[in-house]
Amino acid sequence: LAVKDIMDTWTLQTGFPVVTVTRDYEHNKLEFAQERFIFIEPSGSNLTRGNETSVEKPLWWIPITFTTLGESDFNSTKPSIWMRAEEKLTLHDMDIPQHDWVIVNVQQTGYYRVNYDQRNWALIVAHLLDKRKFTTIAPSNRAQLIDDALNLARGGHLNYSVALNVTRYLVHETEYVPWKAGIGALNFIDSMLLKTSNYDKFKKYSLHLLKPIYAKVGFEDHKDSPLLTVYKRVDVLTAACHLGYKECVNKCVQKFYEWMHEPNPDINNPVSPNLKNIVYCTAIKYGDQLEWDFAWERFQKTTIPSEKETILSALGCSRETWILTRFLEYSMTDVHGIRKQDVFRVFLAVSNNVIGQPIAFSFIRNNWQKMKDYLGTSMSNLNMILKYSTKRLNSRYELDELKEFAQTHLKDTGRTIQQAIERAEANIAWMEENAATIVQWLDGIRYDPDEL
Repeated sequence: LAVKDIMDTWTLQTGFPVVTVTRDYEHNKLEFAQERFIFIEPSGSNLTRGNETSVEKPLWWIPITFTTLGESDFNSTKPSIWMRAEEKLTLHDMDIPQHDWVIVNVQQTGYYRVNYDQRNWALIVAHLLDKRKFTTIAPSNRAQLIDDALNLARGGHLNYSVALNVTRYLVHETEYVPWKAGIGALNFIDSMLLKTSNYDKFKKYSLHLLKPIYAKVGFEDHKDSPLLTVYKRVDVLTAACHLGYKECVNKCVQKFYEWMHEPNPDINNPVSPNLKNIVYCTAIKYGDQLEWDFAWERFQKTTIPSEKETILSALGCSRETWILTRFLEYSMTDVHGIRKQDVFRVFLAVSNNVIGQPIAFSFIRNNWQKMKDYLGTSMSNLNMILKYSTKRLNSRYELDELKEFAQTHLKDTGRTIQQAIERAEANIAWMEENAATIVQWLDGIRYDPDEL
């Protein structure tokens, strides 16, 4: 066996595999099946799942490692067996008790996602939900279970009710890596449901998961905190403030207020460097023109590039339509100190904001020629702006607007606009396929009375 044969399957093929593990509980068999992992592509694109012909069905050499509840050995990462670029592989006479879970891809050392049969998922979820036992699964594998489950669901390989069940255990998770995975994967659902009438249910569930870890990491940034604790604090606070958690919002507003009342705000800044993104953005979001203008003045005066970037991003957090429109207009002239190569940051910041996104898209549609003239021949800037401003479109009406814009300006934007349309179509397909399932699952969650 040559290393080249193994490596060619990884270096010459696009994408990566998902391995589906199906247990035969009666006959002690373990079956592995592989296919390319893709998110559901909108119909009409040639990558729709299930229609890759045998000629082009890519197969990989996959190192399989696994452990069980009985062993719970998350240290041995040497492959016990390889899938040799074959669609299926079955292991017989596996001595695994029926009530024990199996977890494949120990420590996430292999580059593939893993799906399981319903029963094995249920066994894993039950173990994770046990506060005394969940840490016997290594943190990297806890992160993998969340990340795989939610991405498999997003790609249509797994029902969202199963994937969301995996996230329930986060209420007692304290490690950084699983939280990083959890927040990242839940962010997509958040961005899709943000404008729907059931968003409050998702928000309530997310805060239910976040409150214990928020209480643990706290708001204050300590100089001697280990790096992972700092990262964890930043991620948790960002998520909590995004969801409008009062305690987090008030702390940010208070810190920003302290800064506004410094006699020399450009020299003395009471906001900890790690928390600047969150504090600036939240204070501007919940403030009005006063906060915005103060930050804008700091942007003009600071000479530190990283501080300029941070402030520029935060200025897009305002919820005042006119302020956001004015900000976009400021970026289209060189009077205000926004460099041409930073214009995309302005659009990114405004588009990341649920109120700003339609404003940014409408600004582009109304000022396309002016933007082309100002930003010159470098299409990469314009393409980046277009990509960010259309990233969250997920309704038919928005898609129609996008298509209309595309017809008029196709020669300018070519591939980028096509990708934006495909992404919007995928978002719409996702909404139609999954939104109701997710809301139904959220309706079934029972909270402690003292939590409401």
